Amino acid sequence: VASLEYSTVAANTALTASDAAADAATAAAAAAAALIAGSNIVLTTGVDTLTGTAGVNNFIAINEASVAAGDTLSAADTLVGGDGEDTLSITNTQSGALAGLTTSGIQALTIRSTHEDDTVETLSMASLTGVTSVTLNSFTDGVTVSSAALGTTFALNSWNVDDAADDVIIGYASATGTTDSASVTTNGSVLQAVQVDAIETLSLANSGTTVTSIVTLDAAQATTISVDNATVSVGTAVGLTVTDMGDNVATTINLTGAGSTTFTGVMSTGLTTLSAGTATGALDLNVSTNANNLVLTLGSGDDRLEVGTVGTNLTATDTYAMGDGTDTLVIADETLSTQDITDIQSVTSVEVLEFEATGAGIDMAVNANTVSTIDAFKFSGAAPVGTAGSAAAAGTAGVVSLAITGHSNTDTYAFTGDVTGGVGGAATGTATTSDGGAGAAAVTITNLVDGG
Repeated sequence: VASLEYSTVAANTALTASDAAADAATAAAAAAAALIAGSNIVLTTGVDTLTGTAGVNNFIAINEASVAAGDTLSAADTLVGGDGEDTLSITNTQSGALAGLTTSGIQALTIRSTHEDDTVETLSMASLTGVTSVTLNSFTDGVTVSSAALGTTFALNSWNVDDAADDVIIGYASATGTTDSASVTTNGSVLQAVQVDAIETLSLANSGTTVTSIVTLDAAQATTISVDNATVSVGTAVGLTVTDMGDNVATTINLTGAGSTTFTGVMSTGLTTLSAGTATGALDLNVSTNANNLVLTLGSGDDRLEVGTVGTNLTATDTYAMGDGTDTLVIADETLSTQDITDIQSVTSVEVLEFEATGAGIDMAVNANTVSTIDAFKFSGAAPVGTAGSAAAAGTAGVVSLAITGHSNTDTYAFTGDVTGGVGGAATGTATTSDGGAGAAAVTITNLVDGG
């Protein structure tokens, strides 16, 4: 065995300042590593009273129908977090309450659900003290949340609900002020209603490589709604689609992001500001029932805007800036008056004028020259049909469904459905001259005569 020799010189054995600093650094690194590592703390089938370590703890529980089936989540359980940012992770396999235990010092709640019976789950957060972040993954049933602390954020990831009652309803414990706000994120989900009541400002952020659809985005008391969408279209599927906005009367809606976003149904009827100037993704928006003076700014994508009836919903007192890109203004009119033309020309950066009149008795008359700043016209109404002729001794002629005048060489026209001229009226007379009325052409185009 080799011998050891120790120095008797004090200078060789004393702890130097550099040694002390190195020891302190080592201890700090060990403490930081412990804080980062933390612990996975698994609940049992019994009654648990558990306290986390100084690290980042993950409390793990299973919400089953019975202990025999493996349930480890009990209303009698008490969990206390440590000094780190702690999480309670629950796998839910049953219908009913998602978390009935008592927690403190745990900041995040994550629930993954594997259960579906189209019965809405419930999540009371009254006993979850300190939770400020809730993530709900892979749900196929709706959830009603109650007693969430103001400021708690909610993430809805990979949802796929298929029943009209599978709504997400988020309720806050003390949303009684006039400036309360809420934040919801979505990622790759099929959702029915997302309802957040009693708050004044709602922020929705969508992300992911899979598209998200929301049937109803409902924040009845919100005065400001901000939507940031990062998901681009996948094939023909839009990154984020909102079909309806419920009974919302927000005065301000802000849209940002590089994703494609569609609001199929009408947006808030109280809208006075729609700000989307920084959005780079394509927007398809509907303000067709808005009767307020609206200031609207769109971004650099190829945007589409439904404005309803010119002169009623779109007037010269509105301020519309469609932004860059190839932008389409959609109107419900069949004919355009001089004032209608003025109102349309007040909208800046319109490249395409789309007519969405539909059904029988549609007799559109469009003078392409009057909106001379627009050279592309689209007719998207589902099967417009000209007025039929009247029955008479000699039936009257049908009416042309779409009569275009003022055509110039740069004008283009696109039709997305059938267009049919009015049928001729039947002859009721008996004389040989009592012929039926002539059927009309579906579309006529008359050139602009410029004298050249």
